[in-house]
Amino acid sequence: MQANIVFQFFVKGGPVMWPLLFCTVAAVAVLGERTFWWWRESQKRDVQKREQVLAALESSDVEAARKTAEGSKDPVIRMIYHSLSHAHTSLPVALQMAAGIELERAGRFLNMMDTLVTLAPLLGLLGTVTGLMRAFLKVGSAELSVMAVTGGIGEALMRPRAAWELPLSRWFR
Repeated sequence: MQANIVFQFFVKGGPVMWPLLFCTVAAVAVLGERTFWWWRESQKRDVQKREQVLAALESSDVEAARKTAEGSKDPVIRMIYHSLSHAHTSLPVALQMAAGIELERAGRFLNMMDTLVTLAPLLGLLGTVTGLMRAFLKVGSAELSVMAVTGGIGEALMRPRAAWELPLSRWFR
C-alpha cells in the first residue's frame, strides 16, 4: 500500500521526476562507495608500524625507516615510503607529491557529488515551472476544467518536495 503512494507521488510529479530519481540513486551510490572506502581505509591503519617508522626517522636512520615502511597499506606510512624512495627530488617535495596522490584517492567522486548537489535543485525548479506552465495552458484553453488546472498545479507543487524533503512519517506510516 505504501509503495503505491510513493509511485503515485512519483507519477504526479511529471517527467522531471526521472532525472531527479537518477540524481538520488547516483548520490546514494557515491555516498555508499565513499563510506565503504573510508571504513576500509580505517582498517588499514597500523599505529605500531607508523611509530617505528617515525622513530627511525627521528634517529636519522632513513634506510631503516624505508625498509620498515615498505609494503605497508597504511596511507600515512605509504606517503612516507614514497617520499623516502624518491632520490631525484628533495624530501619535502616528494612528501608533498605523495600526499597529493593520497588526497586524490580520498576525494574520488567529489566532482560528481558537486554536480548532483547543483543539478537536483535546478531540476526541481524546472519541474515546478513546467507544472505551472501546464496549469496556465489549461486555463487558456477553450474547455476549462478544474481538474485540468489543479493537476498542473499539483505537479508543480510535488516537485519541490522531493523524496528527501518529505518527513519520514509520511512514507512509513
